[in-house]
Amino acid sequence: MDGMGKASAVGEDAMAAVAPEGGLFARLDPVSFGSSLLAVAWRAALHPYAASGAFWQFGASLAKIGPQAARRWVAHGAGANGQGGGPLAKDKRFADPTWRDNPAFFAIGQAYFTGVELANDLLAAGRGDRMTDAKARLASDLILAALAPTNYLATNPAALKRAFETGGASVVAGTRNFLDDLRHNRGMPRQVDTTPFEIGRNLAATPGKVVFRNDLMELIQYAPQTPQVRSVPVLASPPWINKYYIMDLAPGRSFLEWAITHERTVFAISYRNPGPSMSGVTLDDYLVHGPQTALPTWPRRAMAGWAPSRCSTPCSTTATRACLARSPTR
Repeated sequence: MDGMGKASAVGEDAMAAVAPEGGLFARLDPVSFGSSLLAVAWRAALHPYAASGAFWQFGASLAKIGPQAARRWVAHGAGANGQGGGPLAKDKRFADPTWRDNPAFFAIGQAYFTGVELANDLLAAGRGDRMTDAKARLASDLILAALAPTNYLATNPAALKRAFETGGASVVAGTRNFLDDLRHNRGMPRQVDTTPFEIGRNLAATPGKVVFRNDLMELIQYAPQTPQVRSVPVLASPPWINKYYIMDLAPGRSFLEWAITHERTVFAISYRNPGPSMSGVTLDDYLVHGPQTALPTWPRRAMAGWAPSRCSTPCSTTATRACLARSPTR
């Protein structure tokens, strides 16, 4: 068996070893990040010269951190003017000058980046097939980002300064936000307080009605608010990763509202929220059952004889628009 076959086999053996929890791992890791990391690690082990070199470099780099931190302490923070610091000076997460001025935080930061370098070297040593390598790289980047010292109060000088400046109020507020996310947002950090928003009142408030529906989307028609309208209607096709009301945020800040008050008849696609039953849906499905289905629907909706539409396709749906323009059926 060649190296690639052994790498695949070790991934399968690892998953078999955790049975009967295999179903849980499948749900937690549907794209096989774990098995990809194991496969790359095994391939790296098959190249002991490169792998041992990576660990040798890791140890040598760690050994240098102490003397470097001591020299900064003796020199009273020689990097205070932005000089030196290596990766610390280039990474925006470590922009606070304490990471370069304080020997202890300097050492923590350097140790983190030494670990990042080790991971990169091992990924390079375990290169094989492109798909597995890409998954392992993404998984490694996510893990390393989560382990960054800037994510933890005790090793984040900016957070510690803020805690002292506010008398601990920032820590209390952060804890309250964390508990609220656990309770109301499945533990995921919430970037915006969503409680003030209500669909139909101050979000997606432009009046419209559903005129067509299939398994993937609903087509909403917005009546024009002017005595005369242009002969070419507008189709708003939002990104699949967003709600349709990204184009209808609020009164006075809505593209759809602007369009119907400027002599346009507007249609908007509202895509179905994805779930496990849609695991097989592809870009082709969004093209065929989205805009390509919506456009022929219009003549059947009291718009016979109208010219082809103008499409508004922000963000990722620009790709769909390009495919639609090249489609032989349009």
